[in-house]
Amino acid sequence: MTLLTEAVSVVASMPDEQGARRGRSILTFAKGLRRRWRQRRELSMMDEIGLRDLSLTAADARYELNRPFWSSLSVTGRG
Repeated sequence: MTLLTEAVSVVASMPDEQGARRGRSILTFAKGLRRRWRQRRELSMMDEIGLRDLSLTAADARYELNRPFWSSLSVTGRG
């Protein structure tokens, strides 16, 4: 069972109002993870010119791509 599947089953067993609030926060969290994954995927496909347009170096991009997916995107290489 995945963590998300387990979380959904916990939410489903909660009283309606509390479960709805918790369900929204899980959905918001999941959307954030997907957004970070998509941003990092796009960053990985950029060439030197695209990185330069964003004021990033290849080292900045590598730093971001090696961070855990649950870690926020910093695009500065520091944080």
